[in-house]
Amino acid sequence: MSSLSLKNNILISLLFAFFLITSVNVENGMGISAILMLLVSIVGLIATRGQDYPPLQAWEKYWFASLFFFVGLVYVDILRGFGDISDIDAQSRLLLAIPVYLYVRRIGVNLNIVLIGVAIGVIMTGVYAWYQYVELGVERVYGITNPIYYGNIVILLLFLSVIGLISVKNMWFKFLLIVAIFFGMYAALNSGTRGGWITLPILIILFMTYNVWNIALWKRLLSAIMMMIILVGTYYSPDFSVKQRVDNAIESVSAYYIDNRMNAVGYRFEMWKASYLSAKDHNFLGAGENSFKPEMKRLSEEGRVYKGLQYFTDPHSQYFNALLDQGLVGLVSLLFIFLIPLKALLNNLKDQSQSHASAMFSSIILLSFMGFMLTISALEIQIMTIFFAFSISIFLGLFTHNQHHS
Repeated sequence: MSSLSLKNNILISLLFAFFLITSVNVENGMGISAILMLLVSIVGLIATRGQDYPPLQAWEKYWFASLFFFVGLVYVDILRGFGDISDIDAQSRLLLAIPVYLYVRRIGVNLNIVLIGVAIGVIMTGVYAWYQYVELGVERVYGITNPIYYGNIVILLLFLSVIGLISVKNMWFKFLLIVAIFFGMYAALNSGTRGGWITLPILIILFMTYNVWNIALWKRLLSAIMMMIILVGTYYSPDFSVKQRVDNAIESVSAYYIDNRMNAVGYRFEMWKASYLSAKDHNFLGAGENSFKPEMKRLSEEGRVYKGLQYFTDPHSQYFNALLDQGLVGLVSLLFIFLIPLKALLNNLKDQSQSHASAMFSSIILLSFMGFMLTISALEIQIMTIFFAFSISIFLGLFTHNQHHS
C-alpha cells in the first residue's frame, strides 16, 4: 500500500502541514490546501467506508447541529431579504470542514508531521515579519492579510508551538519548536495586535488548572514567572511597540469613560453598546443579517449613540454581531459551537489515564478564538473562518480518533 494511500493519514497530515505553513505567508496557500483537504476527505471517506468505526457520540451530534443551526440562521435571514448570498460566504466554511473532521476521526493524523508544519510555518512567519518590518519599514507587519487577523493567527500558531514543545520527546524536535517560538514572538509583537493578547491569561489558567503532563507545581510556577519576566521585558523593550500599544489602550479606555472622547478602543465600546441597544429594540429576536450599518444610522439619528458609528459595517465583536443580527438564538448557537466540544475536551483533561495532546491542541484553538471574537467578528472574515474551521476539524478529529483507539 502506498504511503500516501487514502486509508492512512500521511496525505491529510501533509496537506494540513502545508495549510499551516502558508496560512499567513503565501497568498491563496491556505485556501488551496483547504480545498485539497476537503476533496481528499470526501474521497477518503468513500475509500474507507468499509472500515469498522464507532458511531457519533452525543456531543458530536449536538456540535454538528449547532454548526448547521448557526449557519442556517444566516440563510434564513437571506431568504427573508436581509443581506445577500455573499454574506454567507465566510460562515459556510464551518460546514465545508465537517467532512475533514469525519475523515480524521476515522484515520487520525500524524502529529509529528503537523508539528513540523507548525514549526516551519512560524519560522517562515518570523522571517517574513522581519522583512516587512526592517526591509520594507512597515509600522505593523501583516503578512498577506490585515495586521489584526495576521496577529491573531500568529499568536495561535505560537501557542500550538508551545504545546508541541511540551508534547514531543525528541530533543532536536524540541529545539526546532523553541526556535519557532522566538520567531513567532517576533512576528506577533511586531503585528501590534492587542486583541489577541487577551487569550494569554486564559491559556495560562488552562495550563495551571489542568496539569496533564504531571509537571511539579514549582516548575509550573517558575514557568509562569519566567513568562511574566519575558512579557515585562518585552513591554519595556525599545525594539517593539508593545508599551506604546498597551499605554495607548489604557489611555483610550480612560478617555472614553472619563472624558467621553472617541478613539479606536472607544469606538469598539460604543459599537458594543449600540449593538445591545439595537438588539433590545428588536426584543432580542435579531434585526437580520447585515443590519449593523442601518441600525447604527437609526440609533445615531435618534441621538442614542455616537454619530460616527454609521460609517462602520460591523460591531467588531462576533458575540455582539450574532446578538444584533440573529438575536439571543444566534448568540446561543454561536456559543454552543465552542462550548459543546470544549466540555468534552475538559472532561478528557481531568482524566489522567487518557492521552491529552490532541485535547490540549483543540482546547487552545477553541479558547483562542473565543478570545479573538471579543474584539473582531472572526467568523465573518474568510481567512479567520477557514483557519478555525479546518484547524479545529483536524485536531478535534484526532481527539475523537485517539479516544476510540486508546
